[in-house]
Amino acid sequence: MRTDGRVFGVELKQRVIPTLTAAYEVGVTGHTNLIAQLYASRSTVQDTTIDQLKADKYQASLGLRSLRGHLVYGFAMTENVENFANTPDIGVSLTLAWIALRP
Repeated sequence: MRTDGRVFGVELKQRVIPTLTAAYEVGVTGHTNLIAQLYASRSTVQDTTIDQLKADKYQASLGLRSLRGHLVYGFAMTENVENFANTPDIGVSLTLAWIALRP
């Protein structure tokens, strides 16, 4: 991840933040897949005295993605698994995508 700008009024220096994302997807029906994802990253805010903003981020997501014709529907829940004061504890993601060209 690359940072630059401001977050919560805190000036960010331009830097590269190492980030790890690992995901696994498996088909559960002919049209629907189950997705599991793990995410780990150092905080983008390092130049602050607020410990919650400097804490590393660790999250896990579990969701479903379904393909119907040219549309892809998705639903996922994301859980903060370690530092509870720096990101929302639970998040929900709803996605909709259009695939113009299909083989």
